Order: sequence, then structure tokens, then C-alpha cells
Amino acid sequence: AQSRSATGQSQTQYASNSGATAAAALGVRMHGMGMTPQHSRSLITGQHAISAAATAAANRSQTASLVAGTSFYDANNLDEVKKMQSAGKLTSPSWYAQLPAGEFSQFTERGDGVTYMDAELRRSLLSRIHFALIVPDAQLSATLPPALLHYEQLAPLETQLKRSGTFGLPSLCYKAFNGKDQTWVMLRRFVGVGQMQARLVGQQLESLRKLEHPHLVPVRHVFATDAFGDDSVCLVTDFFPGSTTLLSSHCSDPLKVNGFNSPFNIDGQARPISSIKSRSQSHVQSEAIVWHMLLQLASAVRACHARHSRAVRLLDPSKIIIDVEASRAGQQQRPRLRVNCLGAREILGAIGASFSDPAQAEEELVKAKQQDLVDLGKLLLVLSCGTTVALQDLNTSIELITRAYSKDLASVIRQLIYGLSRSIYDVMPAIGARFFDHLCESQQRVDFLEAQLTKQLENGRLFRLASKLNTVCERELPADPAWAETGDRYMLKLFRDFVFHQTDPSGAYPWIDLAHIVSCLQRLDMGSQQRVCLVSRDSQNIMLVTYAELKRWLDDSCVELIKQMEDGMAQQQQQPPGYYGDNSAVAAAAAAAAAAVASEYPSATALYQGGDV
Repeated sequence: AQSRSATGQSQTQYASNSGATAAAALGVRMHGMGMTPQHSRSLITGQHAISAAATAAANRSQTASLVAGTSFYDANNLDEVKKMQSAGKLTSPSWYAQLPAGEFSQFTERGDGVTYMDAELRRSLLSRIHFALIVPDAQLSATLPPALLHYEQLAPLETQLKRSGTFGLPSLCYKAFNGKDQTWVMLRRFVGVGQMQARLVGQQLESLRKLEHPHLVPVRHVFATDAFGDDSVCLVTDFFPGSTTLLSSHCSDPLKVNGFNSPFNIDGQARPISSIKSRSQSHVQSEAIVWHMLLQLASAVRACHARHSRAVRLLDPSKIIIDVEASRAGQQQRPRLRVNCLGAREILGAIGASFSDPAQAEEELVKAKQQDLVDLGKLLLVLSCGTTVALQDLNTSIELITRAYSKDLASVIRQLIYGLSRSIYDVMPAIGARFFDHLCESQQRVDFLEAQLTKQLENGRLFRLASKLNTVCERELPADPAWAETGDRYMLKLFRDFVFHQTDPSGAYPWIDLAHIVSCLQRLDMGSQQRVCLVSRDSQNIMLVTYAELKRWLDDSCVELIKQMEDGMAQQQQQPPGYYGDNSAVAAAAAAAAAAVASEYPSATALYQGGDV
């Protein structure tokens, strides 16, 4: 593209440049340049470009937004999902392609991170898709309602009801598919909520609907249901596959090496300062990570307090979710945090129902905002020490972080915990300089993702082109069995052999070169005037044609097929019932297929209710 725009070369020259660029990027040379077949291997990691596009296209219909949002993640939620998977209760759909066996393609013996998507990023994305597509087995599915409103394909992510320490109610979370928006969501079912005020719930949902922030996960929908045999209330939020809570990932073990080495005894009593190892001897949490998390959480608090005039009320390690898969994909220094369940306490009636006086409600909001700052300081203290036991002795814990971290970080944590900050803006001067580093890291991440996207930019276009070519080649039409073997279609068949069925000079062994395939499809897609030599399978006929002619023949053949398909559908609709004879066997087979699809895709059942076989 750069060559075409800069010099205005002809399409033929541009196609040649594209092919040469593709070959150079893949690190190979074409056979015509004098390389032997065994050296003409393309360098590709994992699935090749067209297979990757095919996998993405197959998943897109059912996973329109897999990396959308999330909901209430219990501390052991991710571990429970894995246990249920290992026990066979949660499995992947039969049609879902599992993760590739290795990081190398059949096209190469070496990985190539220059031309194709980063292997670790691809593994992370496929792992998220895997978590999003898990389904319950038949025995577990029989105990679940088929649908709740427009939420289908329920899959439990916990084994039993647990009383939430934050909300004080028994709850259980499910993964579900939103048939209205075509996205995956998280349903949190609460038991024993009692009567809620519809007006209050509506007001809260209306205010949450306007809230969009990269570090906040608000409640999207609330509804009551008796489908589980009791009076339950379900809260709906976005779903982030593969995420877990900050409590389980950083603060679950008092003696965890992720924090300070043994800062507390097993009984929770703080040890003397002299018994604590120095920072160089202890495996403390990286200060860069603590700053990075502080910036994200401060940004979330600022958005709630200043932009939306509401309190967070949920700055607790069990309600902060972290993207585990992203951390594994080379982002250990940039873990993504999100404040979960935003608005849940207000909706459940724990706060707000008793404040009918506007002045009293405003006073309560000011206190709640001040408490958010204190909770933020305690959260940072817990994260730094690696255990929630640190809150039992604040003075000792603060002394620990003073010895381990810089004065700036320790000062910010003290300022928050002891309530010295009136608003989040009082904290900004102390952390403002770090925002430049945070912004720089974010831009670097954007550059990395754009580079990965650029590598995959051509996949969709080449996949569509390969689909059109294979739709025409060797197709038998009922009215004309020899349709694919005559005229323009025969030339397309020979071109398909030229692209995909290359052999070595002796003709005895196959020659597989992805660079050759990509460059030929690129020329075909743009209709280059460059000529290509096509040879019949018996080697008795040789034809010289241009890529422009091949493109025109391919488009005309596809148009002809589509027209015949539309004519056939119109003719079938005009015929009276029974015109095609007894089709009870076909109808029975169609009904069985519809039942099988409906069990796995309830939203697709409507497609089979028209009665057309």
C-alpha cells in the first residue's frame, strides 16, 4: 500500500510488490528465485492466517463480545470453574475447536513473531474464548431453567449458595448469553432479598446506564424470578472470562510469599519490626505494580465522585477483579483492575431507601465518599502486605510499607487511611507524576495491539476470497452436472490447483508455501493485469490468463450461483404443500436437527418454527 500510494505504480507492479513483501515478511523466497522446496517454508506460529480467520469467524456469531465486561466474582470463582470442568460438569461445546496442540504450524519448523500474532497473546485470547463457551453437562443442565427472560444458556460458576460478606445475602453466580444484545453476561442470583422499591431500583439503573469507565463494572439489569423454586433477585453485569478477584490472586494467604515474608504470626498478631526482613531479603509486591493499581483505582473513584456524583462503596479485595489471562500474556507490570458490582448495594436496598430527605441523602453521600478514600487506603495496604491480616494492626503494617516502599507511596497510603484527604483531588498531586508513566504504558500497549491487528488485517479478506473460490470449484448443479468443468469455472479450477496444489520440480512431492498462496490471492483480489500460466491436470493444455480475468470469472460464477439459489427458493415457496411427495423422513430428520440445535442454542429455535423443511 505504501508503494502504491507513494509512486502511483500500476496494479501489476503493486501486486508484484505485495507478493514480494509477503515473501520477505515470511522469511522465504519463491521457488522461481532459485530456492529449493525444502527451503521455501513460511515462518508461522500456531494456526496459519486463513485458519485463524476461519476460527475467528466461527466464534464471532456466538461470541459477539467476549471481552466485554464482568460481574460478581467470588474469591474462589475461577478455581471452582476449573474444578467443575475437571469433574465433567462444565464442558466445551462439541463444535468448539480446542486450543491448538502446539505453537507451531505445519507450514514451518520455526516460530515467527514478526509476521503473525504473538503466540502468548493468541493463547490468552483463546483461553478467554474457552472460558466464555463452557456449558453444563446434561445432568447439571436439567437442574437449571432453560432461560430467564432473554438470558439463555445458563452455566453455574459456583457449586453452592454462599452468604456474601459484603451484601449479607446468600448468592450464586451464573454465566448466561444475552439473546437481545448477543453478548455474554454474568447473573448473580440473591436469595431472601425481600420486597424492593421499584422506583428506587429504576432510578439506580438509569444512573448506572450512563456510567461507562474502563475500571468500573456497573449493574446493567435487575429482575425477580421464581424459576429456581424460590423468590430470587438476579443482578446482571458484563462478563470478563478468565478473571478473578484481587483477594484470591494477591491477598488470600497470610503467609503468602507474594507479600512480605511472615509479617504476622498465624494467630494474626504482628511480629516485631526487628523480625521483619529488609526489602532486599523479602519478596514484596513490586512498587511499580502498586502504583499502577493505585492509579487505576483512583481513576475509578474520581469518575464516580466527580463525574457521576455517587459513591463506590465496594472498594474491597473481594469486589476488585483482575484479568488473570492478560497478566499471563506479558502484562505482569500492567494488571487490569475493575471495581465490580457497582450499584449493587443501593439496588438491593442496603443503602438509600431510608433517606427520603434530600439534605439527609446528600450528607450520607458525602460520608460515603469520604469512606471510599479510607477504603482505598486500606485496599492498598492489604495489597502491599499481601494479606488482609494487615488491617488488624494498622500502625505495624504502615511501618512495614514505610520500610519497603518509597516515601511517596507510604505517604499516600497514610493520607488515605487516616482520613487526611477531603476528596480524591487531594490525592492527585501526590500521584499525578505517575500518571505520565501510566499513560506511556497504556500507549505502548495500544501500539502492541495495533501491531498484532495489522498482522491479521488481511485474514478476513483472504478467507472470503478462498471461500468464494471453493464455492465454485468442482460444484455439480442438478440441471448441469458439468457446470464446474466447463467454461470459466474450469479455468478457476486450474487456478485453484495452481495456488493450493503446487508440487516440486519432479512432480512427485507436494510443495507447500504459504507465501505463494497469500501472494496469489492478493493478486486475484485486486484484479492484477499480471499473467499466470495455468496447466491442465494431464499437462496437455497450457493457458495464459490475467488475474483480472480470473477475478471477473469468479465474480460472475458466484453471481450465477446466488441467482440460481434465489430462483430455487422462490420456486419452492410457490409450490403447494405435498408437491415434492412424501417427505416425512426428511421432516423427521429436520426436526431432530432442530431439537439438537435448540438444546445448544435456544435463541436459534425460532429459525425452525416456520415449518419449512
